[in-house]
Amino acid sequence: MSEWRPIETVPRDGTRILVCEADGQMYVTSWPAGSSERWFVDHGDPEEWWGDIDNPLTHWMPLPERPATPQGEH
Repeated sequence: MSEWRPIETVPRDGTRILVCEADGQMYVTSWPAGSSERWFVDHGDPEEWWGDIDNPLTHWMPLPERPATPQGEH
């Protein structure tokens, strides 16, 4: 897995990433391209991204690749 990176280097192009708040809480999130002030939090439903992250973020890392699916499984 990737190493944690300083929040100042976070991508702001809509890439889904893992972030960590100052209190240790972690989220899968993205900063949509063109947005100047919002993080969108992934709550498990790809159609439902919502909410701002209220606490200061300190670090981020790329999400790992999805595991390979054996043939015949979905």
